[in-house]
Amino acid sequence: WDTNVTWVPRYNIWRDFLVNHSFIVDKLYPTGSNLTYADIASFDVLIVNTPNINYSVSEISLIRTWVDEGNGLFYLGDWDGINDEGQTRFNELMEPWGLAIDLAGTDSGVYVTSDFNDHPTLEQVTSVQISGGDFLDVSGDAYPIVNQSTDVIVAAAEPGLGRVVASGDINLFDHNNIALEYNIAFSINIIDWLASANADVLILTDEPFTHRLNTPVAKAANELGLKYMITDYHSNLVYYLDEYDYDLLIVDSPWYGWSLAVIDEITEHIEGGEKFIASYYWAHIDPTNPLWPLLGFEPLAPVPTDSDMYIWNSGHPIFNLPVDYAADRFYPTYDYGTEGSLLHVFDNATSLGGMTAGVEENQSTIVLANDGRTLFNAYLIDQFQGDYDNSTYMDSFELWLNEIAFMYYDRPIIDSPDDVTYMETETGNEISWTPVADAGPWEYVVKENGSIIESGHWNGGIITINVDGVNASITDYQLTVFDRLGYSVSDLVSLNVTEYVEPTTTTEPGAPLDPTLLIIIGVGAAVVIVIIIIVMKKKK
Repeated sequence: WDTNVTWVPRYNIWRDFLVNHSFIVDKLYPTGSNLTYADIASFDVLIVNTPNINYSVSEISLIRTWVDEGNGLFYLGDWDGINDEGQTRFNELMEPWGLAIDLAGTDSGVYVTSDFNDHPTLEQVTSVQISGGDFLDVSGDAYPIVNQSTDVIVAAAEPGLGRVVASGDINLFDHNNIALEYNIAFSINIIDWLASANADVLILTDEPFTHRLNTPVAKAANELGLKYMITDYHSNLVYYLDEYDYDLLIVDSPWYGWSLAVIDEITEHIEGGEKFIASYYWAHIDPTNPLWPLLGFEPLAPVPTDSDMYIWNSGHPIFNLPVDYAADRFYPTYDYGTEGSLLHVFDNATSLGGMTAGVEENQSTIVLANDGRTLFNAYLIDQFQGDYDNSTYMDSFELWLNEIAFMYYDRPIIDSPDDVTYMETETGNEISWTPVADAGPWEYVVKENGSIIESGHWNGGIITINVDGVNASITDYQLTVFDRLGYSVSDLVSLNVTEYVEPTTTTEPGAPLDPTLLIIIGVGAAVVIVIIIIVMKKKK
């Protein structure tokens, strides 16, 4: 899309749509030297649309390894009746994945097709415009996505932990064709699917008023830097949970009820020991649903219309970390109709919020259960589209951010080194801690008997303090580390320095003396005495 390249503006509209849907887009220019791991390490998806570049053996190996590690590759191929170098390069790279361009084929021509194989990249897509190119040969574990009768024009593979999509049409998403048919949606879906390779978070959001990638829940996940798969189809939720494993499932349902298939998948996910967050307002419609007891509650009735949702446990992290929500309630500003359900919470769960200013039985709307692995909002978070706490951020974004951070990341942990004892003047004494922060390290504070003596940014790893030079005393040293979300953990080590004691010299007992030797010593002593007396007499 830059002015110094051929076919300007080419992909500028595609780039702008990707940026508008929360992706960061950059461009790599050929430098004359081999592509390196450092060139692509910070990206989730590599788009290759330069089919005539002659890749080296090392570059092909690098890209294959990078994809296998859990990244995405989108290759835009083409047909060239004069020079097939590009197709040859394509096939060399794709060969292990079962994708290839038909080198003997002819130009596919221009056509519209709805001949699809069921695939997540086709959400909200009913037809696409193909603008020439070459058909693909698909083998092994690769599979077709878009067809033209018996021919394949777009296909995919999932090698290792990564994902690959190949198109035989390089013009599919250029500035002349991207607005035709449903090419825009298809272009975003492909990158979304590729970017979520090896994701451990699955999000369903059926929000009807904005694209799924621009919903508050998606923006919160982006802010936290999570790698996630997102869908707005309930059927795809079932597909993903059947095909992949996810540590955290998030269901944001302001529009549709849950089918039995969805309920079964959610139940299996929770019973398998994984984490779950939901915002759902139709629980009272089906009060006998077996999922509700698993989540720690019984739905009773719909909440009153246009009611505030009050915070019952203001000290809980979902209300203050990483964002400190500076109000006692959430105020709905968008009307979805029915707003939520009133819950009776069982003894194995905890109420965090409800429809009354104080805690009241059968008025709960936020429930934490399953040892902190499940968090159910029986009130639509997406209704909080205002800024009731005057933070300059939308309230729904803040609540989603805090809930996802609380559920996804483990709390920081720290080891407990042994207490230290030494005597005054001894050296080489230190205390070393090895804290770990799942959300990422941030800062540390060391206190001596309650007073800060050292603090700063913590990059992770061991934190060591020297404790030499302390006079006889007992001193407490406390280390506190914070992760990047604001969660913290502390450990206390006692230092016992004893008073300095002067070392003494002792003679070790030897063998018993010979009695004869004692007599000789005695005679010698007598001689000495006699000599001394004689000398003294001579002096007179």
